Amino acid sequence: MADSTETMADSTVTMADSTETMADSTVTMVDSTDSTMYSTETITDSTETMADSSEPMADSTETMAD
Repeated sequence: MADSTETMADSTVTMADSTETMADSTVTMVDSTDSTMYSTETITDSTETMADSSEPMADSTETMAD
């Protein structure tokens, strides 16, 4: 069998921006000793952003001899 060469061209895998947003949430606890007292805990909006990422694969050449 003669020499054969297999060549794979460059390829790039790109993932687009993604944003995950969690809405406001409020937790209210009633005071255990005085029912007129309240404790309020507020969690504000939080945003988690993942930037673009690119994963490049370089040219690869595979050569099989005779």
